[in-house]
Amino acid sequence: MDIDLRDAARGSSAFTGGLLTVLLSPSEHTLEQCVAALAEQGVRAWTQPLEALAGEEVVVAGVPSDQAPTMDALGEVRHRVLAVLDAAGIDVDVHGVGYLDHDQAQAQAHALPG
Repeated sequence: MDIDLRDAARGSSAFTGGLLTVLLSPSEHTLEQCVAALAEQGVRAWTQPLEALAGEEVVVAGVPSDQAPTMDALGEVRHRVLAVLDAAGIDVDVHGVGYLDHDQAQAQAHALPG
C-alpha cells in the first residue's frame, strides 16, 4: 500500500476528506520546528493540547486519505511521517495514531492560522 503524504484531489467515498493522524512530541526540537519540517514535505501539521498528557501540546501530522482507517494504513502513515522527520534530523516520541473524518478535518483546517 502506498499512501501519498501530499494533499491531492480525492475521489468520493465515505472516507473522502478524512485525515490519518500521528500524534507526536519532538525530543530535542521545538514543536514549531517539527511542524515546519512536516509542512516542507507536504504533510499537514499543527499543534494542539493532548488530554492524555495533562494538556501538553503535541504535534498532529495529518495525511489525507479516502480509505478506511485500517491498522495497516495507520501503520504506513506512522512510518512515512517518522521517515520525514528522521530525514530532517528530528527525533520524536509517538503518542498514538488516529483518524479525523471529513467534518473534523475541515474544522481543523479552519482553525489553523494563515
